[in-house]
Amino acid sequence: GNDGKVCRGRGDCEWHGGVCTPRPAEETFGVRLGCPPGQYDELATIFFGTREHSIVRLITQAYPHQPFSNSSLLAAGITYIFLMLFTYGLAIPAGLFMPSVMVGTTLGRLAGQLVKEHLDSSVFAGAYALAGAAAMLGGVQRATISLVVIIIEGTANVHFLLPIVVTTCTAKFVGNLFGHEGVYEIGLRRKGLRFL
Repeated sequence: GNDGKVCRGRGDCEWHGGVCTPRPAEETFGVRLGCPPGQYDELATIFFGTREHSIVRLITQAYPHQPFSNSSLLAAGITYIFLMLFTYGLAIPAGLFMPSVMVGTTLGRLAGQLVKEHLDSSVFAGAYALAGAAAMLGGVQRATISLVVIIIEGTANVHFLLPIVVTTCTAKFVGNLFGHEGVYEIGLRRKGLRFL
């Protein structure tokens, strides 16, 4: 990577972790980190770019190319799961909502892209990313009605109502097989705090 030199983080580091993807000249999306001009690094964009832009791109972008490769989506999803599990027990303000959304959108987008590649080329992979986010949040939080309302309001697309309801209820059912409390209820109970 760095020809044996010490990397001090002042622009003297080389990163070979992600896939460099070309971007149109009019776009500013993506983190370049080690890629030539006019390209962005997929993993660096997911990890070091803004989560909001990455989530929007995961849910919406399908043309002219897929914004993230399958290997980048798998690596990001698995890494975010382990980071989320690690930070849950620490006394730091890391949060669970956005990491849950990131895990769900990356793995959902991966599933959508695999379906598109191997089964049906007319599939919109962004819908799978949205369903993945709903499933992850429904399984972690065990919220159903409020979660469906939040996701439908956030996307402003009522056409996704039935798939989101089915996904959220299925995730809650599967989560209840492991325990009847969501992650927030477990945290409140362990700290001995009262809740409604």
